[in-house]
Amino acid sequence: NLGLWMSGVNSWALTQALGVSRDNLQNLWKLIVLCSLSMLIPLCLLPLVPAGDPETMREQSSSEVSTPTTMDPADAEANKG
Repeated sequence: NLGLWMSGVNSWALTQALGVSRDNLQNLWKLIVLCSLSMLIPLCLLPLVPAGDPETMREQSSSEVSTPTTMDPADAEANKG
């Protein structure tokens, strides 16, 4: 929803900046080109997406987090000395 809203705001701002209106369509071609090119901007962010399998990464991150466990009192005594 946020992306759709931002798209509308950007289109409106470009329309106002280029002076495109119902009566003035002189810069309409510039507006169309700029709006079309702006859809390609997210492609620049693709290198930031991890290349690995998300399930594998999720399993690795969950195995790295140690969960506290209760220790048997006899084992605790054995580990002290």
